[in-house]
Amino acid sequence: MVVINRGEANDLFFTLKEKASLATPYYLFVFINDTSEETKTFTASNISNYRDRYDEFIITEDSTENLSSGVVELSAGFWSYSIYEQVTSGNLDIANVTSKVEVGRVDVRGTEVVKATVSKTRTYTVRNGG
Repeated sequence: MVVINRGEANDLFFTLKEKASLATPYYLFVFINDTSEETKTFTASNISNYRDRYDEFIITEDSTENLSSGVVELSAGFWSYSIYEQVTSGNLDIANVTSKVEVGRVDVRGTEVVKATVSKTRTYTVRNGG
């Protein structure tokens, strides 16, 4: 499972090239929140010096999103992710990708206040993350 800390630049490692069909692919990340079903689609630069062995990305969780540079706002909790290979670096449209190269889970950690109404008379406040 991938862990992303809220409010930080997160150095993440994947092995995407093994399933890629393009010689020099760019990657599109699609995250879907397990609870809210919110979707975040973004790209990030592969900064690996050894792309035949692993792919490395800096994904920054921040409220000032730059979806074409790996800066994305994510709420605390669990997300499913899919990573797609594509020909261009700036595409954010899943319709224009080549193929899916990885799926998995993300645990976004950090303090966030979530209010849940259980009944008409009770509201609980829960702090998510760690």
